[in-house]
Amino acid sequence: MRTINSDAFYDACLLAFQGVRYEDIGERLGVSRVTVSNWAQRPEWKELQKELHKKKRQQVIDAVLGNETST
Repeated sequence: MRTINSDAFYDACLLAFQGVRYEDIGERLGVSRVTVSNWAQRPEWKELQKELHKKKRQQVIDAVLGNETST
């Protein structure tokens, strides 16, 4: 199995979290849509998506409650 560029992997995951299509992510990062799709099947991707959702959820809660924004 080829190793992945961790920066590209993280960037792809973040873009996907923001709703960017895999095809567009691939074009931005210089990889194929299939590569992005394969990355999305990896446990590391799924864990990072979970963390991003958790962070976003906390930011929404803080905004609704008038708390300082979590970073």
